[in-house]
Amino acid sequence: MQIITLSSATEQQWVNLAGSTRELWLETDDTTGAVILRISVATLAAPAAFSPLPGMNRSFLPLDEIAVELAIDGKHLLARKHEVVQFRGDADTRMVALSRPGRALNIMSDGRAAYHTLELKDSGTLDCHSVVALDDWHGSLKLRSGDLIIAAGAPVQIGGKSAVVQLTAKNGM
Repeated sequence: MQIITLSSATEQQWVNLAGSTRELWLETDDTTGAVILRISVATLAAPAAFSPLPGMNRSFLPLDEIAVELAIDGKHLLARKHEVVQFRGDADTRMVALSRPGRALNIMSDGRAAYHTLELKDSGTLDCHSVVALDDWHGSLKLRSGDLIIAAGAPVQIGGKSAVVQLTAKNGM
């Protein structure tokens, strides 16, 4: 088990200056170097287009009390705190409105090699790939909102509202 704190992840400013990202986890294919799984927390400052990522599956989850209006291939939807939005990486995706600056969890997996699921859980013991602490954490591990536990199938005791990521390999991986 590995714990990555949000505060230890390097903040990378976006080129468009509409936010920044802290990469918590990057898993790549040993042979090709292709991204299999990427978990990050973005600080959203202003509406902007999402980077196109063909072949990737994406999950977006606001972490703060914010409302984010997304346009995905022209369809508008509103995401609020702890509401999961899933979409293809090649979809034309834009954040068209933001109620105020805040953070969002981003998960990306290569649909050709693996796929991920993202669920919110409040408590229990789980075998999963990783867990991101959201809020109200009260477990034995010292975690803050946005911290990541990489479990890779090991049992993890959830001690508060958490985003649970399960990564499932496709054939041949």
